[in-house]
Amino acid sequence: MKWFNHDSAFEYFNTMDSTTVATVVFAFDEKNIENTYNGTGFVIARTSHTDITACTWTTKKWPFTTPKGKVLLRAYVGKPGDTVVDDHTDEEIVNIARRDLSKMMTFKGDPDFTIVNRLPKSMPQYHIGHMTQIRNIQTHVKRQYNGLRITGAPFEAVGLPDCIQQGKNAVEELIDEL
Repeated sequence: MKWFNHDSAFEYFNTMDSTTVATVVFAFDEKNIENTYNGTGFVIARTSHTDITACTWTTKKWPFTTPKGKVLLRAYVGKPGDTVVDDHTDEEIVNIARRDLSKMMTFKGDPDFTIVNRLPKSMPQYHIGHMTQIRNIQTHVKRQYNGLRITGAPFEAVGLPDCIQQGKNAVEELIDEL
């Protein structure tokens, strides 16, 4: 919120913690991976003994993303308080994610390719009272900055669909004000 660092109403964002995370994409030949679970992914408890926090079976969730005979997986790495993403190379992060995923599915051979996307300080860590703070900030913005709305993960979002919905809601609200 550097644009608003002169405005004390935004001070809350200077105290909000955030975690560095990474996504790891794996592309496999279908014959080289076995997943017997129904569903399109899973989330792992913070207290588990893995560095991954979730996995999306992209091929099942969005079939149009993957050519026939191929499988795409997306693993999420990084938890609050850890530095696994900061402390390791991309190759090491791929190996860490694959090690953790191998506890849940079977891999044969190496992936066709992998992609690591690092997202520094991108996962906000909400604290008790967060929504009250956010509502106060949003009310302030409406009063002080005519025609502006602020949205995104630090506000009310858990994932991309939530951010998109926030954007749509902001546009509808602004249209109503015109």
